[in-house]
Amino acid sequence: MFNNLKLLKNLDLLFVEDDVSTAQTTIETLSYLFKNVHYAKNGIEALELYRTTNPDMILTDIKMPQMDGIEFARLVRQKDYITPIIFLTSFSDQKFLMDAVNLSTDGYFVKPINLDDMNDVLSRVVKRSNYIQKNFSIGSSAVYNLGTKELLVNNEEVTLGVKEQALLKLFINNSNETVSKEDINYCLYSLDSVGDTAIKNLVSRLKDKLGENSISHIRGSGWKLNIEN
Repeated sequence: MFNNLKLLKNLDLLFVEDDVSTAQTTIETLSYLFKNVHYAKNGIEALELYRTTNPDMILTDIKMPQMDGIEFARLVRQKDYITPIIFLTSFSDQKFLMDAVNLSTDGYFVKPINLDDMNDVLSRVVKRSNYIQKNFSIGSSAVYNLGTKELLVNNEEVTLGVKEQALLKLFINNSNETVSKEDINYCLYSLDSVGDTAIKNLVSRLKDKLGENSISHIRGSGWKLNIEN
């Protein structure tokens, strides 16, 4: 079982579940599959962890206190169309299924999770998610793999910090659009805003690591990543 899921060992999962006993059992299984499993008890905690850990995949319960899974996924999808989102539910609800489709999610598990069902759903997600294995050529000298999070500049590996990784993912996710300071603040930071200087410094650090012609400043709008087709 899970023999088709070796790529998951390179990925970080954000797992959201308000039932602690269910969470503990599920985390034990997920920890064998993923590199890291970050756990949140509700949508508010999940949104904070999403912004601080930059997960590669999300598995979230539907019914939770404070913020449910649908609302959490909707907030993620405002600027992130890449990260796979899978729902965890204990009921069959046609309206939920329609909401999930409208949010471009990647399937669902019915609790309690059946291991064969988990294998099937995760295998489909891996096959559908081309980004897991895709290399992006950036500027004149950088190549980045979203799955392994490996950055090569002039064929030499360069290390990125967590925020730099998250910013690069945001740029790739919006490769045909300008990314504004507001976009960066919303996707990368907590509910408390950070200043313009901190955001500009982050962009500058990433640009220095990516190399020449990697990020263009669009006056009055923000920045754009220069991805070579």
